[in-house]
Amino acid sequence: MGSLLLSSLLFYFLSNASSKKWFAGAVVMGVILPYSNGNGVYILVLAGIFLLLVGNLQRAMPWGLLVVVIGCSFYWGMPTAIGLAGYSGEELSIVKKCKTV
Repeated sequence: MGSLLLSSLLFYFLSNASSKKWFAGAVVMGVILPYSNGNGVYILVLAGIFLLLVGNLQRAMPWGLLVVVIGCSFYWGMPTAIGLAGYSGEELSIVKKCKTV
């Protein structure tokens, strides 16, 4: 429920992104959203596409940089999940033990 509210606020702020304060609000929502739900990273990509579709190239460039920074920091912090680091050796050993039981 919280990610739906954050996503709604994000797109509301982006729809008024010609103003600096509205874009700043969208950036704040964009930083919070991925950490409330892992799918928030994909919402950030969709928000960048939204900015391109409405022709707001002035805001799309910094937004793209924000998506890269947040996406990398989000997946970098998950070394044991299927992120940038892939599977860890510990996870594979647990899977092997479960198969032998």
